[in-house]
Amino acid sequence: MVLVMGTFVACGNNEPEIQLLSEEELEGVTFERGDVFADMTVTTPDGKTYKISEILKEKKAVVLNFWYINCGPCQMEFPYMQDAYEAYQGDLEILAVNPYDGTDETVADFQKKYELTFPMAVVEEEWAQYMGLQAYPTTVVIDGYGIVSFVHTGMITEVEEFNKLFAFFTAEDYEQTVIRNISDIE
Repeated sequence: MVLVMGTFVACGNNEPEIQLLSEEELEGVTFERGDVFADMTVTTPDGKTYKISEILKEKKAVVLNFWYINCGPCQMEFPYMQDAYEAYQGDLEILAVNPYDGTDETVADFQKKYELTFPMAVVEEEWAQYMGLQAYPTTVVIDGYGIVSFVHTGMITEVEEFNKLFAFFTAEDYEQTVIRNISDIE
């Protein structure tokens, strides 16, 4: 587990204390469930920058979706994710990140074609290594504490599954929890 060093962000009276690794601490890291995540920065094709620590000051969780342009399962999953995002975007942020085959132009075209409103961006290939990606898509939830709390490899093909996942991590009474499967959520 990577819990020793990190950035700590105070978040008000009843807010969780967010712990995140700095970019200097990433060498040789492979994130697993229960690990403190990195203060990842993502820049979208339109020039907007998203930083995990900044998002978690305003939102209860960050969902990272690792995908690539020619990934059929990724294309099939996005409409379900989009529908759930529309219901939960006030409480969480989705960052769809492409470490495999994207350019700013291809990502922007893809986003427009599929009418996706959550941020999408190209990231360095190292992020696939940091996450130990075995397949695409892979969905990762970073909870309000900055912890990798859920990792799902493969597509999620029901909006109800995304809704269940998003509701769990954005609940008012959420306490830091690591889950292995959506079916583990009561």
